[in-house]
Amino acid sequence: KQMLKILEDSLKKIVNLMDEPTQEERPILPSDRPSFIEKNTNVADSYELALANRAELNQARITLANQELAFKLAKNQILPKLDMLASYKLTGNDPHYGDTINEVFARDAYSWEAGMVLEIPLGNRLANSQYSQEKMKLRQAKIKLDSTKKDILLEVRKVVREIETNRERIELTRTARLLAEEKLKAEEERFKLGRSTTTDLLKFQEELSLAKSNENRALVDCQKSLSRWKAATGRTIEENNIEVVSTVKD
Repeated sequence: KQMLKILEDSLKKIVNLMDEPTQEERPILPSDRPSFIEKNTNVADSYELALANRAELNQARITLANQELAFKLAKNQILPKLDMLASYKLTGNDPHYGDTINEVFARDAYSWEAGMVLEIPLGNRLANSQYSQEKMKLRQAKIKLDSTKKDILLEVRKVVREIETNRERIELTRTARLLAEEKLKAEEERFKLGRSTTTDLLKFQEELSLAKSNENRALVDCQKSLSRWKAATGRTIEENNIEVVSTVKD
């Protein structure tokens, strides 16, 4: 009973009811019982969902892509540079301005030229230093992406095992609760016939109450595991039917 009061106070604090004197002593009653909804939560499928939806993984991919571009740019700065040049000009050679304009439009006189410019960087310390830095950053970005994938896989495995364990607990506690109900029913019949005492009846009632509590705890723990599964797979918003509306106007 004391633990129940402590949990009620914790919940009232979360929903800002602790500051209202009229609400302080009012009990919190659940509107429904804990339930279990079967969901496909195997490791392989869950990991695929996580790879597609986890925000930190998408950010690591973006970081890696940006770093690959930065590395390519730095690499280009230390490579020889070859430029192709070409030009074509229309000219007018008449000493009179008007006649010169006519020659240009008539395209009677023209000139063209073509060539190549080769630049070979010698002792370009700044470019070489930048190249080395970007190469190291690229390697770090790859390591970060791999590490993030491994961490997510471990998280997914852990939460899937929790769900499997809690599913087994639900089955065991449900069986125990049904057995306790049958025992209490039989004991009530014995009590009606005068073959049992009030003490014996209370004992079976307590056993049923404990069995129901264990079943509810297993159901709640499984729901918590499913919530962690949603977070691990990056599908908390979708699974809870939450719609994100953009406030940016076109």
